[in-house]
Amino acid sequence: MNNTEQAEKVRSIIEDTPTCMMVTSSPNGMTSRPMHVAKYDEQSNLWFLTDEDSSKVTEIYNDNEVLLTFSDDSDNHYLSLNGKASIVDDQAIKNELFNVFAKAWFPDGPTSEKLTLIKVDADNAEYWDGSSSKLVQLFKIGKAVLTNQKYESSKETHGAVAL
Repeated sequence: MNNTEQAEKVRSIIEDTPTCMMVTSSPNGMTSRPMHVAKYDEQSNLWFLTDEDSSKVTEIYNDNEVLLTFSDDSDNHYLSLNGKASIVDDQAIKNELFNVFAKAWFPDGPTSEKLTLIKVDADNAEYWDGSSSKLVQLFKIGKAVLTNQKYESSKETHGAVAL
């Protein structure tokens, strides 16, 4: 795969699995929480809606390196993406990204007082795409165990791409 194809694979995984785990650095170590990607733009930035008083905002101000992990067990797609996060207060972007699900946390809509944005400028990504069905994989794993052989996934695609 060339870089363009790999970047498209990353985009596909994000679009198919828009909820990720966002990992930040806190005074007590690494902290992880689920986050929904509001947008993945053409410059490889990921956008999230959040409360400006949340601990992740404070953590990003102290250390803006973040890790995002995506996992779709049903399709065997996995993605690890790292980059630099920033807190953005832009009403036009809030208006664009606000959706019905965000209303549960921000009942006043995109003009909610505590609503802010996290922008993650992705540096690079690593993905795994196991295209075999679960049944085929289970059979191969069982065969490896029974024959005391190492499991080999013949159809798994792995790639790393700078974004």
